[in-house]
Amino acid sequence: MHDVVRDVAIWIGKVEKKCFTSKVGIGLAEWAVEECLEQYRGISLVGNEKVELPSGLVCPSLHILRLENTLDGNKLQVPEYFFKEMSALKVVTIIGGVLSVKSLQFLANNLRVLLLIRCDVSDASFLGKLKRLQILYLEKSPIEIPDGLGDELSRLKLLYIGSWSGSISPITINKFPQLEEFYGWIKNWEVEGMSSEESYARCAESDSQPDGSVVCLPNDFSFPKLQRYGIMEVGALYDTDRWTRCLDAFDRGTRCLIIENNHPKATLGIFSALYQNLEILYLSGVTGCHNIVPSIDERGLNELTILHVTDCKDLECIMDASKSPHGKSGNPVMLSRLVELYMRGLPELKWIWKAPGQHVIGLQSLTELKVSWCNNLTYIFTLSQARSLVQLKSLKVSYCERLECIVEAKFDHNEREISVGDGNTILALPSLRN
Repeated sequence: MHDVVRDVAIWIGKVEKKCFTSKVGIGLAEWAVEECLEQYRGISLVGNEKVELPSGLVCPSLHILRLENTLDGNKLQVPEYFFKEMSALKVVTIIGGVLSVKSLQFLANNLRVLLLIRCDVSDASFLGKLKRLQILYLEKSPIEIPDGLGDELSRLKLLYIGSWSGSISPITINKFPQLEEFYGWIKNWEVEGMSSEESYARCAESDSQPDGSVVCLPNDFSFPKLQRYGIMEVGALYDTDRWTRCLDAFDRGTRCLIIENNHPKATLGIFSALYQNLEILYLSGVTGCHNIVPSIDERGLNELTILHVTDCKDLECIMDASKSPHGKSGNPVMLSRLVELYMRGLPELKWIWKAPGQHVIGLQSLTELKVSWCNNLTYIFTLSQARSLVQLKSLKVSYCERLECIVEAKFDHNEREISVGDGNTILALPSLRN
């Protein structure tokens, strides 16, 4: 919004006693004395002075409240009864504050949106009292999400648990009946019925978890079919790029899943409801998985645009059309929208794309490919695949000891010799820059 338009909107709101906005530098306590606030429906207060809020305000018509203290090293103390006379509040944003969730109990009948950013929060059990809450946003506000919260907040549609804000059990997420969007960290998990070796490995791994535990899920557990999400797992290696992907998922409404804690392939079935519309996937340390498609999702991950696969010791192929029920029929399937592919530390990888001789895999969307430390890989593309790379802009290959060529022009995936006539091996990569 243009700053002049914003100023006019604020001025109209103030004249009509609907909206009051303070300026940076004005103490947050001053307005409580100077302004008559009973008629206001929206109040935004931003200060950079060390002040205390009054113990309470009488604002019976207030629907929207934003409190922010920008002073480094000092946080705004929210009194226990501050909200007592603001029972009509629907949206509360607090940035740089200290509060008990118990102080929000007076808003239980109307509060729809709660955003806590850089806050010190206590008494999280009182979150369950906010029965009408639809959006809960926690950014850099450490809080322990109660396991029973899903049963209490039956109207919640969006849950955001930002970096360092805590984590939530997959079981709790599954209990929110109307949840449409989730962004944040889930607790590490295991699935009932795993082999003793797998269970032992997961239990040993639990020692490194922040809360010292691994959530045990029933073997028929499945995530709800969320519309939008960005999911990371507690205990995964924190990486700025990965967390940025999750933030982008929130900002752009995309769907991102990051799994990095040495899970057996069988445990990835808990995300089966998400794979069909998944757009960004990071996999690291998954065991017992010989291919991504169709082993993880036989429908082909056709919405996927970004795929990063690292340190999966059993992986032999990224996409194996010969084992897909769709691939055998020759239908156009599998990773058709893939834009970025990154592979590292895959010692058993032999093929990136494997398909029957009559099956052509189109890679027309691929723009970036990085391959490193894949020591069983002898070539990257077949000739037919390479011809579809009209959008490829960057190709980086390193530390692949057995690599013989980038494009294999002599044999197909079934090791049958290809008959090559004059001009049939001409290859152009019109977009390649790096």
